[in-house]
Amino acid sequence: MKKLINQVGFIVLLSMSLFSCNTHSSQKAGSLVQPPLLEGTLKSATGEELRYSFNNVIHTLIIQYQGATSTLTAQPTGSGIKYANEEYVYSEWQGKSTLQKNGKIIFEASTNSGKQK
Repeated sequence: MKKLINQVGFIVLLSMSLFSCNTHSSQKAGSLVQPPLLEGTLKSATGEELRYSFNNVIHTLIIQYQGATSTLTAQPTGSGIKYANEEYVYSEWQGKSTLQKNGKIIFEASTNSGKQK
């Protein structure tokens, strides 16, 4: 009888240890959740503005510059960020944002010069 009680007790303890505190989380401790959309405006030294909208879900960047709106897609890079399409290339590296059109730089700004919404 004592052996049976010990076996039942062991099974109960084993069950409790396996199934208690069994919470599943899609996030790791300390990780931050990025909003799916990040919008803002950058201002160049000459006062020109570049509006942007990063979509972190589909990895695109929508830019509005001098009345034109374009959608760029994320590109692989060693450091910083880079988005491009056939006409434009947008990059951020070491606090500097650059927009090129057909290989020519048309906009530059400090990353800290803008406002995020």
